[in-house]
Amino acid sequence: MDKRAAFRFPTDVEAECRSCDRSWSSRMCNISATGCMIVCPESDLPARALLRLRIKGLTAIDGEIVWQHRNHAGVKFRVPLHNALIEDLAFPDTDRGYD
Repeated sequence: MDKRAAFRFPTDVEAECRSCDRSWSSRMCNISATGCMIVCPESDLPARALLRLRIKGLTAIDGEIVWQHRNHAGVKFRVPLHNALIEDLAFPDTDRGYD
């Protein structure tokens, strides 16, 4: 059984990440109101580490790393995102996610 608190939507959004005194350019692979999966160039970020995501045009999104496997990490947002923001990030090239 899936333990996720919210449905994840696929996305491909650029994000600047900062955690553990490191920063890198990344991409979000999926997103929900409560978290996302990002691409990580490093595989040694500690679990529970705080992470700040910066997406062009938005205020910073704070979260924590809850898992990491190879070059991907799961991030739990400290404050859930609004549904309208999820739709914009999940479906950037369509009208609210519908063709």
